[in-house]
Amino acid sequence: MAAEGSALSFRVGDGQWQDVGRDAALLPATVTEVRVTDANGTTTDVPVAS
Repeated sequence: MAAEGSALSFRVGDGQWQDVGRDAALLPATVTEVRVTDANGTTTDVPVAS
């Protein structure tokens, strides 16, 4: 996934959020939700369908 200038994290099911850095990341196939926090601090949670 990629979101320039944003902090990225993911989780599997109801698990804890795992930070994966900024701008772009490769995610495991088991991911069920991605969190993107933009430079303004706005957080968006995006469900991932398999």
